[in-house]
Amino acid sequence: MGFESRMIALGLVGLAAGFLWGLLEPKPTRLAFLAVGQGDCAVFQNEGTTILIDAAPANEDWDAGERLAVPELRRLGVDRVDLVLITHPDSDHIGGLGGIGRAYPIGAIATPRRFAERPELATLSREVGAGRLIPLADGDEIDLGRFRLEVAVAETLPEDNAGSLMLRIRGGPSSAVLTGDAPIEAEGSALRRFAGAPVQVLKAGHHGSRSSTGEGLLRALRPSWVVFSVGRNNPYGHPSAETLRRVAASGARVWRTDRQGTAVFEAGPSGFQVDSN
Repeated sequence: MGFESRMIALGLVGLAAGFLWGLLEPKPTRLAFLAVGQGDCAVFQNEGTTILIDAAPANEDWDAGERLAVPELRRLGVDRVDLVLITHPDSDHIGGLGGIGRAYPIGAIATPRRFAERPELATLSREVGAGRLIPLADGDEIDLGRFRLEVAVAETLPEDNAGSLMLRIRGGPSSAVLTGDAPIEAEGSALRRFAGAPVQVLKAGHHGSRSSTGEGLLRALRPSWVVFSVGRNNPYGHPSAETLRRVAASGARVWRTDRQGTAVFEAGPSGFQVDSN
C-alpha cells in the first residue's frame, strides 16, 4: 500500500481540507527555513496546506518554537499546521513543537518508524492534540496537489542522526532536498532516491557539521542554494569551514539563518527562487 493510501486510511482530513481551500483561494507555494537559532524548522506551503519539517529548539529557559517560529509562521500567513514531519527526536528539532501547538492546531505528526514509539514523541503528540504518530519508511511518498514529498531513510544505521528523515519536495520545475542531521554515510539513501535531477535548494545536514553534506550529495543534486540552519555564535562551530569549502566548490550559493535570517523560496516557472520581498 502506498503512503498516500495509508494517509487516507489514517484519516488525515486536514491535508484534504487544506487542498480544497487552496482551490478556492490560491496561495503562493513556498518553502521557508525559519531563523530559530541552533535548530531546525522549515515550512512548506502549497495550495492552502502547511507542512512543518521539524519544530525548532527549546529548553527550560527558552522556547524558540513559541518565541521565534510562531511569529515567522504568522508572517508567512500560516493559520494551521496540517502535518509535522519530525526528522529525528533531538531537542533542537522537536523542542519547540509544544509552543507551536499552543499557537496553531496541528493535524498530524509523522516520523521515521524507528522513532514512532519514542515516549517523548508520544507525549508531544498528545500535548499538541495531534493523535497518533504516523511511521514513515524509506521510499514512502506524500502527494500534495502538484507536488510530491519523497522520503528517504537510512534504516540500517543505528545512530539517531543517521536515521534522520531525508525529504525531497518536488513539483514541476521546483525541487528541494532536506536531510535532517543525517551524516555522510546516511546520505547514500538520499542519493539512491533523489539523484538524477538537480535541485534549487538543499538544506545542509546537521547545521553544517563537517560530517554531513558530502561531495557525493552535492555533485548528484547540484543545488543552486545550500541553506544552513544555524545559531549565531553557537558552541559547535557550525557551519564548519570544511563544509563551507565543499559547498563553495560545488558552485552553490549559501544562505545562513544566523546571518541572513529566515530564507523564503517561492515556486515559479524556474523552480524555487529566493523571495526578495
